[in-house]
Amino acid sequence: MLDGHKVNGLYGMIRTTLNAVKRIAPTHLFLVWDSSPLENWRLKLFPNYKAHRKPKNEQEYADRKAIGMQVDWAQEFFSYLPVHQLRYIGLEGDDLAYWIVRRLFGKSTPKRKFVCATIDRDWLQLVRWDTKVFLTDLDYVVSLEDFRESTTEVIADLKGTEGIALADFLKFKQLVGDTSDGVPGAMGIGKKTALKFLSENWTLEECAEANEKVFRDYNQVQLNRILFDLGCYPYTEHLDRVLKSLCQPSSDFRAAEKFLLRKRFTSVLVDWLEFVHYFEDLQIVE
Repeated sequence: MLDGHKVNGLYGMIRTTLNAVKRIAPTHLFLVWDSSPLENWRLKLFPNYKAHRKPKNEQEYADRKAIGMQVDWAQEFFSYLPVHQLRYIGLEGDDLAYWIVRRLFGKSTPKRKFVCATIDRDWLQLVRWDTKVFLTDLDYVVSLEDFRESTTEVIADLKGTEGIALADFLKFKQLVGDTSDGVPGAMGIGKKTALKFLSENWTLEECAEANEKVFRDYNQVQLNRILFDLGCYPYTEHLDRVLKSLCQPSSDFRAAEKFLLRKRFTSVLVDWLEFVHYFEDLQIVE
């Protein structure tokens, strides 16, 4: 607590980002933020999307408000560093991450590589030859070469299985849904049953023909593709025009240090000089 306000989430955001920058040593750095849950474009397709996350009592409401305040502080801190920050009405950070690695830089080249740092397993769909996903909660990097093996380590209940091929990742999500987002899959189809279907190279249509549970919930399974696929946002070309004008950062390292002093993050300050040179080397996308 600091002056009656919680700062544990703010500390975690800053420390996790600094540690990721130290490990990855990027040439460019983007931070993506969720917009208001009430603005999410997926709600028009599925009104119960993340509905279970709404505050249920005064304490949960106060906790949500405290998190929002800490996000604002985090954005202030990173505004003092050469970091591109993106937040856009209706979009989640997931959508923005997809836009950065697939759209912002145009056609990929052998020299350009991306590392996406997150705790969100949905970002695994971003993996390809030029993109790795760094799961910061596990300190684990998922790459194209070891994707199937990695899923047995980073997705719950998949230990002891052969894992999921990258080409099947979204099909798997369609079938099982996502309880953290409040999105159901085919009722009664668990992760290992879904893996059995996919291991036999069944299409979703073949799954529906062979299994009455999938057949019964097939409309939901089809809808899940749009909800989970980060490339399904319907106004991507609009983003191409708008977001490029929103992500120009500035640098004021002294202000960043003063911010840490005000928040009394002494352990971060102790390591600050070690972190600074990683940020001094960052480049800006014009």
